[in-house]
Amino acid sequence: MKAMRLLMIGAIGCSFVLTGCGKKVTTEEARDIALKDAGLSEKEVRFTSEKIDDDGFEFSFHTDKKAYIYEISERGKIEEISTSNYTTPQNDKTNENQQTQAPSADKEAAMLTQEQALEKAIAHFKVDAAAITNLQIYQENDDGIQVYDVEFVYDGKEYSAEVDVTSGAITSSDIDMIH
Repeated sequence: MKAMRLLMIGAIGCSFVLTGCGKKVTTEEARDIALKDAGLSEKEVRFTSEKIDDDGFEFSFHTDKKAYIYEISERGKIEEISTSNYTTPQNDKTNENQQTQAPSADKEAAMLTQEQALEKAIAHFKVDAAAITNLQIYQENDDGIQVYDVEFVYDGKEYSAEVDVTSGAITSSDIDMIH
């Protein structure tokens, strides 16, 4: 009887310990973990992608000089880090002394950036950029046309827009209620 009581007390104690260890982090906490590891503040970076799945989070962000991709587990552990050099897109202003670029270079210069696609989607939906969450932007081929698929959550709704990479036109958009 005494052994059974000790076994029960031990089992209950273990369950309390394991329950505390299983705390899942929020999106904001995971974002803070990535920023802290990178030695940056939210004011110093621009988030370009934020993905949440069943086992954690993936954040893509950049400064003026460096791009970061962080994968954070649902428990707050950094699973993977990827960094690369980043240059801020500049307006292509040709002065009189510069030679014109080759046609293929002009086409690349005319292509929208992810940030520009996000700006177009935000303007299209007329939402506050500072209040959007769960941002995801990726490029895909939609019926032979290169588009950015911009998705985010704002005010309890999921917004989605496809932005033509070449023209900047919104080719489709959708707003869904989150259940």
